[in-house]
Amino acid sequence: MKSKHFLALLTAAALCTAIPATNSTMISHADAAEEPVKIMAVGDSITDGYWEQGAYRKYLYRDLNANGITNIDMVGPKGSNEEQYDSFSYDGNYAGYSGYAIQYITGTETRQGIYETLKDGNLLETYQPDLVLLQIGTNDLLDNQNAGITDRLEKLVDKLLDSIDSNSMLFVASVPDIDVSVRHDWLWAYQSSGYSYENNPEEFTALVEQSVDNYNASVKELVEKKQAAGARIRFADINSVVDVKTGLKDGVHPNEAGYACMGKYWSEQVSAY
Repeated sequence: MKSKHFLALLTAAALCTAIPATNSTMISHADAAEEPVKIMAVGDSITDGYWEQGAYRKYLYRDLNANGITNIDMVGPKGSNEEQYDSFSYDGNYAGYSGYAIQYITGTETRQGIYETLKDGNLLETYQPDLVLLQIGTNDLLDNQNAGITDRLEKLVDKLLDSIDSNSMLFVASVPDIDVSVRHDWLWAYQSSGYSYENNPEEFTALVEQSVDNYNASVKELVEKKQAAGARIRFADINSVVDVKTGLKDGVHPNEAGYACMGKYWSEQVSAY
């Protein structure tokens, strides 16, 4: 297990130079007299950590600490305040749920929604995050639930903006590409559009890839629309740092190299803010 993690970290370092030179990262806890910046990571299995413990969140926390930003508190109903991954500790609290869509949906599959989870659980009111890192939509895309996808995202974004403090910031991320050649068995809902991977892999792949591209473009456009209206919101282009061939473990979920690149990117976004 140690050798597997070490190789994964070496690969991640080569891809996005995210790994500090030291063998361990010492976590500096915030002075009790200062209020820490509370960060809530919100999303589906990519935030939850499908396959890989701690997802990108562990790298985000480690990289922020390595850059001298130590007065932070990861918040949410899942995880624990201190978790261990290989040679470093991290704050493991978050709000990520495997299999969840933007909003409760039925049809191809029935999926629970992040919108309802946040709303019914009063998670924003309970944890009062200063920064919300939202990445959601992959399961909607897998199920070909593209009709109304941006409207559902806007409803979720509006809920978040209405629930966080006026001095807080919402980051909304694009989603990674899907490797259709690896995961076409999860994409059977697209066959109802008259396409079949077995019969025409090129057209089927193009259809799915266009769906991902369209969604990511709509995320950016939605953020720009809200910014123009004065909302405290920023776009995070996670898609740009997860390579579809080297950064995914199963064609959908990132491997350790992909998560390390995500964590580095998120730490840069948070540091810049």
